[in-house]
Amino acid sequence: MLRQKNALEEVELESKLRKEQADAKAYANEVVLKALESVDKEVLLAILLSGMDSKTLIAKAFNSLAENTDKIGNLNISPDLLEILTSSGVATSK
Repeated sequence: MLRQKNALEEVELESKLRKEQADAKAYANEVVLKALESVDKEVLLAILLSGMDSKTLIAKAFNSLAENTDKIGNLNISPDLLEILTSSGVATSK
């Protein structure tokens, strides 16, 4: 009986600790989001993009082009350009 009571108390303490940790994390996230509200959208985008690899940045650029098709009159992207943009090594002249 005493073991069961101790086990129950241990579970309750563990549950309380997890709730407190979750509350602390939620509060920290709220503080960060509140601080980011005043930051310019372009600055946030630059920060996010700074950690991306080149293929992800290229994908983002093509996505941006696709979102603004009404502003683009004519766009030509050659297979050579795509190959250079997506190659994993540094492009070398042929």
